[in-house]
Amino acid sequence: MHLLSAALLALAPSTALAGTFVVAPTPGPGVDFTSIQAAIDAAVDGDELVLRAGSYQEQVVVDGKSLVVHGEPGAAVFMVQNAPLHQPLMSIVNLAAGQVVELRDVDLVRVSTEPGLGLLLADNAGQVRVQNVFIDTYSGHGLVARASDEVLLVDTFLQCNAPHLDPSGSVQPSHGLVVEQGSAVFAYDVMARGSHGFLLGQPGVHSVAGGDGAQVLDASLYAVQPVFDGGTGNAVSAGGCDTVAPGGVGLRVVQTGSEVPVVELRAPEISGGPMGFSSNPCLPLPPAAPPLAGVTSAVQLVPGAPRLLLGSGNPSFGGFVEVELHGAPGDVYLLFAAGAPTPVLPLPGIDGFVAIEPAGAKVVRTGTLGPNGAGEVLADAALLPSNTFHLQALMVDPAGAAFLSNPLGLRIP
Repeated sequence: MHLLSAALLALAPSTALAGTFVVAPTPGPGVDFTSIQAAIDAAVDGDELVLRAGSYQEQVVVDGKSLVVHGEPGAAVFMVQNAPLHQPLMSIVNLAAGQVVELRDVDLVRVSTEPGLGLLLADNAGQVRVQNVFIDTYSGHGLVARASDEVLLVDTFLQCNAPHLDPSGSVQPSHGLVVEQGSAVFAYDVMARGSHGFLLGQPGVHSVAGGDGAQVLDASLYAVQPVFDGGTGNAVSAGGCDTVAPGGVGLRVVQTGSEVPVVELRAPEISGGPMGFSSNPCLPLPPAAPPLAGVTSAVQLVPGAPRLLLGSGNPSFGGFVEVELHGAPGDVYLLFAAGAPTPVLPLPGIDGFVAIEPAGAKVVRTGTLGPNGAGEVLADAALLPSNTFHLQALMVDPAGAAFLSNPLGLRIP
């Protein structure tokens, strides 16, 4: 069995919820808080924070507390802030072993030109789960996982637009995803893009390289169907000629200590960023940015098509739930559901781990994937076990090999 699969055994489901708080930007019926941070401060381990649609102008810190923080189904939830210099828009830190934070169905948008990252995960012995989250920073890294033992990213988009000034005042490219200091990140259907080499208000800065899509520094990354894109370098005209910078690398792997980083990829798309456009370069043009750089021996490609269960929705007026499956052409699939997930468990002879106890689940839909290996699936809501249910797919290819979709499955409230 691949290490990519074996590493997922450490992931366990969230603990039972102790209480639910509703947060909205303005007061109203059923609203408990108008500040996400105030709700976090008032919550206890295991509480759930439901965010109603709107824009929340604040920085948010979850410090040593198990929580579920998510947008209301179908709501457009934005956490937007001109955050202080070098401070993240949101931080999840200091989780003890056994604690879990789940963040899903929100957008983190940092609009300030001051440098600072989008989401920081630091010093966590517990688990962090990020699902269906869009992160966009102007000047700073998208997501940094630092000394965090178990991070699961599902259906997440990470984008940074410009380089940033580090605390010493030096101009540095911004990277979509940074995994460092012994962190272990498990990613499913994640896209990460590096910054473009353009920084406002910095006279004398003539060339800035594009940012990397993803960086792994003395850490581990296990990714299924990732897209890592390096950003574009810039070109600055001065004295009648152009100074041109290279693009960023799609995936950079760095080793600074004795332990070699571990990177396993299944069905990746990795591309280096182009150099800055130039009509009259002062110096020879830099070479094209490679897709991979650094300790390339640490990067292992796991064969086979990914099996993913994507999307989230609510029962329609016709009583159906629509989800999307991705696998290999000709896969026979069984979509099964349960009222609650169980610890992630291996199944003998199957590549992957099950997040739903088979004995307690119902098969709600079967079929065969079409020639492109993808398909939308309708499940009869009347067959589902409760108003809040979890889904996972089992797929069998034409040769008889069995695969499970991503182990988190899919929660649909």
